[in-house]
Amino acid sequence: MNGSTIHASRLLSPSRGALVKDITHFHFCCGIGGAAKGFNKASPRVGAFSARFRCLGGVDVSRSAILDFDRQAGVRGTVMDLFTREQYAAFHDKEPPAGWREAGPEDIRRAAGNERPNIVFISSPCKGASGLLSEKMSQTAKYQALNSLTLRCVWLMCEAWADDAVDLIVF
Repeated sequence: MNGSTIHASRLLSPSRGALVKDITHFHFCCGIGGAAKGFNKASPRVGAFSARFRCLGGVDVSRSAILDFDRQAGVRGTVMDLFTREQYAAFHDKEPPAGWREAGPEDIRRAAGNERPNIVFISSPCKGASGLLSEKMSQTAKYQALNSLTLRCVWLMCEAWADDAVDLIVF
């Protein structure tokens, strides 16, 4: 069964008698947590059904962004470089430092508290494809590596939850 199945044991809320569904979300390139905060503040209702959003976590390469994410999302984020070794070298114009390693699906699952989210939000950098750079600059290895983070995030997500696919992906 996938995570979108509504189980009767999770629906009955004794305090209100309403049918409540938990919807979990996880964030790639989460930044300071604005999207996570927005999800958490939502309170969808349809008839007798309502939902509450719960953030499982987020990953970002920026340590300072993760500190803000923790406050905004109400859950700990994870500092993680999502580049492959080749993408890292292309973006930084040098090899990764000693001890650096590529993130794998198990790292993503761990960052999500070993839970499968209903929703994955991917906010990868889009500077290279935004039109803000000259065509020549956007075609450089640096910005092509940055642009390819979207596909890398999708691959990591698909591999992390290969046995139970995520219900919704939001870019």
